Amino acid sequence: MKLLPAHKKSFLLTTIASIIILVISGLPEPGNASPPRNPRNCCSCHSDTCNESQAKRYVHSPVRENYCAKCHVKQVISTQNNVTNEPKAEIKWFKKIYTLADEHWFELPDNSDNLILSVQARNKNSQILEQEIIIPSLAQITHFPIPQEDAKILDIKVREVKQGVFISANITWHTDRICNGKLMYGQNKIEATSESDPSWSTKHEIIITGLERKKTYMVAAVSQDIFGNEVTSPTISFSTHDFFSSPPPVTPEPTGNIELTPIFFKNNKQIFVSFTANQPVTMLLGFRNGPDTKATTNTSELPNQHLPLTNPYELTITVCISCHPSSKGKLSHPVDVKAKKGMTIPDDYTTLADGRLTCMSCHEPHAANNHFRLIRENRKALCLGCHRNF
Repeated sequence: MKLLPAHKKSFLLTTIASIIILVISGLPEPGNASPPRNPRNCCSCHSDTCNESQAKRYVHSPVRENYCAKCHVKQVISTQNNVTNEPKAEIKWFKKIYTLADEHWFELPDNSDNLILSVQARNKNSQILEQEIIIPSLAQITHFPIPQEDAKILDIKVREVKQGVFISANITWHTDRICNGKLMYGQNKIEATSESDPSWSTKHEIIITGLERKKTYMVAAVSQDIFGNEVTSPTISFSTHDFFSSPPPVTPEPTGNIELTPIFFKNNKQIFVSFTANQPVTMLLGFRNGPDTKATTNTSELPNQHLPLTNPYELTITVCISCHPSSKGKLSHPVDVKAKKGMTIPDDYTTLADGRLTCMSCHEPHAANNHFRLIRENRKALCLGCHRNF
């Protein structure tokens, strides 16, 4: 066998190495001068925003760490979308749970059997799993087992009493089967009722607000299972003389990709689904049945190699809660809601396209000179922007 001369052998090896490098790194697209898909390369194009933010007193930690992608980039780690190859309509989300948990229960809308259910799960690191599942026909779904005894409420406790915009108390309890929940409370007697939490769960948490300072309250939890059986807890008491907060439950760090296991049940013609996850996640459920009421991000003008962006709803609500789970959109101020009738939102309080409030209605997204990155100089000024008689 004839050997190649040394100079030809060197040329051949160099050519092969160059081809391998091109295959691994990807050939550049004609006419595309965009920077590589690097989640920490945002400031190379958005230098004005980065420089302006870094000059402020309070800088959002992802901005300070030059990791804008943590909030702005959609980090889908797994997509299972084998139901159909037809073009997709926007998803209309009908249920959102922002509590991190490894089990979630949902009651599906009427006549939803045989429809395609869109599912999004997000862990505490903002990684996302998206799935589409065909809901079985009613005849194929297992009946809920009928309980042989009444439901039980366990371990009702007051986790927190604090002064925010208003004085509030955080009450938690467990049930031995999935139930919804509400609270009944009062000072000298139980005469007020909280908003009901319609979510189905064995772990319950409701925050009651508008409490008076230096008063003692009585409170009892009320839960109802899917069969309509209602149970009331023993009454406990708490005081607003002193404020306190119990340490939040420790959430384990995510390991590996998110995995979900759905199981469907029915009670008469009503369909329920439980999702068991291999790690704590928040969840969204929806249907692709037409244009979504949520605003979406227009990526049509982005460079070809630009990383995929989250839509405004995720960016200003979902992403925030994934890193600040103790807020859950309730502790400081409700989000994903419109202003009450007769209330005017100032122009500098940004909202979604349809007027719903977000976390960014009160906070600057990147940086600010005001504490907590408030859009006004202090909390009182912030509240008075909308609550002018506060």
